[in-house]
Amino acid sequence: MTLQFFMILIFALTAVKSLTKFKLRVLDIALIASAGVLFSFRTIYEVDTYAYNMVYEAFLNGKSPPETYGIDNGFLLLMQLSVKCGLSFYLFRLAVFLISIILILSTIRLYTERYSLVLCLYLFFPFCYDRIQIRQLLSYAIVIFAWRFITGERKRPVIYTLFVLLASAIHLTSLVFLLYLLILLPNQRILKGFFITAGVFSVIAVMGGANVIGLLGKIISSEKFTRYGFDASDYRMNFYLQLFEIVMFSAFIAIDSRILERREDEHSYALSCMVKYSVIFLPFVLFSLTFERLMRPFLILTYTAAAMKYSDSKSRRRWLPLIAVTLLVIIRMSVTFGYITDLFGKCELINAH
Repeated sequence: MTLQFFMILIFALTAVKSLTKFKLRVLDIALIASAGVLFSFRTIYEVDTYAYNMVYEAFLNGKSPPETYGIDNGFLLLMQLSVKCGLSFYLFRLAVFLISIILILSTIRLYTERYSLVLCLYLFFPFCYDRIQIRQLLSYAIVIFAWRFITGERKRPVIYTLFVLLASAIHLTSLVFLLYLLILLPNQRILKGFFITAGVFSVIAVMGGANVIGLLGKIISSEKFTRYGFDASDYRMNFYLQLFEIVMFSAFIAIDSRILERREDEHSYALSCMVKYSVIFLPFVLFSLTFERLMRPFLILTYTAAAMKYSDSKSRRRWLPLIAVTLLVIIRMSVTFGYITDLFGKCELINAH
């Protein structure tokens, strides 16, 4: 109980600090350390974590795992390297978390000084899912790190592409983020086509559901894509939650666009284009909530835009985007499960005490 109280206190202090002009980097470090404990010591007897542990234990024992559970080769190689370094499974998870956070925050700092505010919002959501889907976290962290190569004054699309390919070796779904290369087009009229396509996909999603995803999986010969369509019953939950997701992400797109389009720097223009291209991912949430993972880099972008607005404006309205984003995220978490219960109740280090 003492450890839980300490972690909550660190989070609260960091959240308050992020809204002020105080630096106090020690709080950021303490918060990242606390999150690292919750991340690395999550119970291994659950969903993806169990599969990763089984494979890792096989490598530790010098054996080839009889089943790799669809884990991509890049992540398997990372596991093997970790084993050679003598790391336990818990330390391996901690390393994945720290590398991912460093990659994400190093990019956020290019856009706003209030990166600790973005960190606090991230710990609200989707940290709870990233603790389970650790491959997804590392892969989209690499993609976020690569944003600098297409949003700055000097565009380097080849380097961005290489980083996305690296991320796809960790989790194949990261290939979809090659889409963001379109922001480099001199004419952005193609965006209208994306909005129309998203609308058509939304109608298909409501009418066809998982069967459409299954059909697409067969067409492109992807077993994983097919499984997302047919075997994602744990993620589908109910239509109302999926509809709320669409409303939430649509609101984020509107908020981000309003903030970024009013700024004149090169970063903001590029990020605003990325926001608009992200609309193409929305219909897939109606197919299955497992596709929500495609929106996680966009969530980090939304938190960054809210932090940028809060930093730049001296008017009272600078609070509005931050309040709106925070409330929507809290509602999203509250309708799924007890966040605090899941966060602390499934941490083996806390349960051991």
